[in-house]
Amino acid sequence: LRTPAGVVVTRNYPQTKEESRDHPHHVGIFFAADGVNGNQFWLNTSRSPRIEHVKAEVPAAGTLVTLANWIGKDGMV
Repeated sequence: LRTPAGVVVTRNYPQTKEESRDHPHHVGIFFAADGVNGNQFWLNTSRSPRIEHVKAEVPAAGTLVTLANWIGKDGMV
């Protein structure tokens, strides 16, 4: 992902040898909050709780709209 000025703000996939491998859970853009209804979504590295991408749309230039299911450790969305 690049900013409008062309600055790369995410890691490559697959990662290059020059890139740090210190945070394997940094896999792209990630919007999250920790401590939602007793669930910890911050790392999003396990099957539960987790955030599952549903779809993304670009309704206008410079705008990104996403839909995601936040699934708790009990399996409830």
